[in-house]
Amino acid sequence: MPQARRLFPDFSGVLTTTVRDVLDRDPSTRRRLLRDTGKALTHLTHALGEAAMNRFLQVKEILDGAVGGPTAPVGAFHGAFWRELTRDEFMTFELLGSPIVTVGDGDGSTIIKALRGQAPFGTDLGTPEATMPRMPAGGLDPVPDEQISVIAAWIDDSCPAEDEQPLRRTAPLDE
Repeated sequence: MPQARRLFPDFSGVLTTTVRDVLDRDPSTRRRLLRDTGKALTHLTHALGEAAMNRFLQVKEILDGAVGGPTAPVGAFHGAFWRELTRDEFMTFELLGSPIVTVGDGDGSTIIKALRGQAPFGTDLGTPEATMPRMPAGGLDPVPDEQISVIAAWIDDSCPAEDEQPLRRTAPLDE
């Protein structure tokens, strides 16, 4: 919420003034004012959504970003396994008979090793003892270290499930 206050310090005042203006205007001006108010609310929702996003959703967004977005096809044998999993399912998910997460041990977790190209991953990087390519495979850019650290920290913290629900992101209103 501090981020939202910094971005929209007098938002409630603007909203109150806009509502008063809407009630006092002709229909075409009223539509324009309502549209502009909707845009302002959309921007506020985006800012609050970023601040309120729980860490598991952030993990999923990082993984989606690594493969080209939330709807990008993933050709690896495992596909985009994370997209439909709940936090609990993600924590216990296994690939090739091994759990991808070792709760409390981010660096020791299979998913972190896969993202960093550490054995048994990294055949494309020349990692000794590697038997599989780094994730994401297929010539995609590696996940930035800062983002891998976000996932590792979440795992180190025992994959907490925040009670806070993120605000739904909305598309901007059409002009």
